[in-house]
Amino acid sequence: MLKLERQYYDLAVEYLDFPPCVILIGPRQCGKTTLLKEIGLEWPVFDLELSADFDYVKTIRTSFSDCIKKRLSSMRHS
Repeated sequence: MLKLERQYYDLAVEYLDFPPCVILIGPRQCGKTTLLKEIGLEWPVFDLELSADFDYVKTIRTSFSDCIKKRLSSMRHS
């Protein structure tokens, strides 16, 4: 694994400690799916280029946003 790839891997693994989810974004074909496979977790993956996945994520974004706000708030107060 290249040094840069290792940095992204380590960062992704670190962020996996912060549920409810991790969002991995980047341009097409940059290695997002490969990184997820290397980490080896079997979490749900949503491809926002697929209309069904996009529509699903769009419907849950409000509750997701609330979860993120609560998580950030708890991190600030600890």
